[in-house]
Amino acid sequence: MITKIKLILICTVILFFYGCASNKYDDFKKTDKRYKDQIIGTWVVDTDKEDPYPYPGYIEYFKDGTSNVHLFEDISCKKELKLDYDGGVDEWRIYNGILYFKDVSGHDWSEDKIIEMSETHHVLLSRGQTLYRKRGIVCNNKE
Repeated sequence: MITKIKLILICTVILFFYGCASNKYDDFKKTDKRYKDQIIGTWVVDTDKEDPYPYPGYIEYFKDGTSNVHLFEDISCKKELKLDYDGGVDEWRIYNGILYFKDVSGHDWSEDKIIEMSETHHVLLSRGQTLYRKRGIVCNNKE
């Protein structure tokens, strides 16, 4: 009798933990889907919250998992810096609340934890540094 009770308790505990793990995985999938939908578009450094990069620019994220980074010599945006090392494309993906990005240089994937994301802005934690991005384009002649 005691063995049956132990067996029932063990099965209950296993099912409970499996259910919790399954729910957490489903939550990540829903959140990742929302993040993927929200990141599509054009983003710039939010200069109200952090210093701009040395070169003005923006990044475009596309639904197919590719992206383009555009950097310019100055704010006039008349001369774009060429970043295509081999003619490849930048890639991105979101998994378990992490934005993975790989540029055409062939370096390893960067891993930026998504702290906050909405239709208008996102906050990332990248190598211990907080990055603030907002929707938009830096260059007046590119808008």
